Amino acid sequence: MQDYMKLAKQMIEANKPLSKIQSALTKHYKQEHQNQFYADMRVEYDGLYPAFRDMTEEEVMAYDTENFNEDNVKPGEFEYPKIAIDYSEDETYVTFEEYKNEAIVIQEAVEATYDEDGITVLTEAIAEVTEQVRPYVPVEPTEEDIDTLLNSISEYKEYIKAEKESTKEAIKVEHSSVVYDGDFTSINYMSATVAVANHKMLQAMVQANPDLQPVYDAVYKSTVGWKGADNEVHTVQLESLSEALEKNLLEIKNVIGA
Repeated sequence: MQDYMKLAKQMIEANKPLSKIQSALTKHYKQEHQNQFYADMRVEYDGLYPAFRDMTEEEVMAYDTENFNEDNVKPGEFEYPKIAIDYSEDETYVTFEEYKNEAIVIQEAVEATYDEDGITVLTEAIAEVTEQVRPYVPVEPTEEDIDTLLNSISEYKEYIKAEKESTKEAIKVEHSSVVYDGDFTSINYMSATVAVANHKMLQAMVQANPDLQPVYDAVYKSTVGWKGADNEVHTVQLESLSEALEKNLLEIKNVIGA
């Protein structure tokens, strides 16, 4: 019998598509449900037809007479052996397979009838129709059932993390007839470009209206600590960072030829 849970774990480790992993877990859920159904039926059957029974008082006495050994008897530890039940003369006894497949007739068979010559069929024959007494009815797991199984697999957390990263890296958006990459690198590049454009717009506004200079200076002349390529921390103005950002974008433009 295929171990679908083990298969699902192997698929997670191999980074197979989530839909295929869910499919394997669906089969696992159905398999487990069916196994539990027949396990419960077996318990029910064993209650009706137990394989063993306890000894009667007479059998206990006979057993003691034949097997008693005082040196081997320890209080509270000894258990008498069970007796196998013989159902050979029990006409009601059925095997577990017979019990499992027991059926009742819901439509008796009816033979066909013919005319006096025995040639023309007057009424068609009707076949016997039976129905299982204890049929197994398959079930479909819910999304919550599959999620529960997924979350029970320790490797799934890392898998879903990698899946999310892969999905984010594959994002694309379309705007004004242009398709843009939506990965983090592209978003950062877009953000940097817009930030430079905003800085230039503010510079143009200050040039057009000098009264805005104090507001501009309060922001862009303020300083922050910034670690340079030399691994030293430098005190730089935000204006300087924005200008450095613009230079970086121009360098990237030259590299990619845009």
